[in-house]
Amino acid sequence: LVLAVAVVSAVGVGVLAQAPAQGQPQGQGRGGGQPVQPIQMVKPGLYVVPGGGSNSIVRVTPDGVILVDTKLPGAANYDALVAQIKRVTPQPVKLVIVTHHHADHTGNNDRFVAAGVKVLGHAALASALDTYQFDPKPAKPTETYADNERVVRLGGAEVRVLHLGRAHTGGDSVVYFPDVKVVATSDAMTTGA
Repeated sequence: LVLAVAVVSAVGVGVLAQAPAQGQPQGQGRGGGQPVQPIQMVKPGLYVVPGGGSNSIVRVTPDGVILVDTKLPGAANYDALVAQIKRVTPQPVKLVIVTHHHADHTGNNDRFVAAGVKVLGHAALASALDTYQFDPKPAKPTETYADNERVVRLGGAEVRVLHLGRAHTGGDSVVYFPDVKVVATSDAMTTGA
């Protein structure tokens, strides 16, 4: 029996992304200079929004949206991300999962928290934000998990948030959507150099 699983990394879906330039500042991400791009379907109910610092994954459910990663900080990235989500669903974002502490993945946590959205990340991600040198410093998750897995459910969709040990940072999470057989690896797996 062969199980096919699609993998969505931090740098591209279906296209080969360029490697970051030498000396790129930590936390700027591969799409730091690129505006938020149009939303793309990966599978029915699962989308990716490239640009604005990193890929954001959008899982649409009947009860709301699960969003993975919030892009570089700023109203322009936040507004563009929300606008892209609204192109595929009128449902509000109910849960944000952040995959590691770099600002290209956590930069708009504060805006989602202000909107009443729960933000989930690994405990090591939250600790890393204490000493993270980025201005503005991203907001910490409103909820953390310290073990190797957190399972969340919304609108009939299950999401497994996995901490598989140190990878790109000490607080990395890999996000698995078992019903659509897609894994979002964030920067734990990238293309290029």
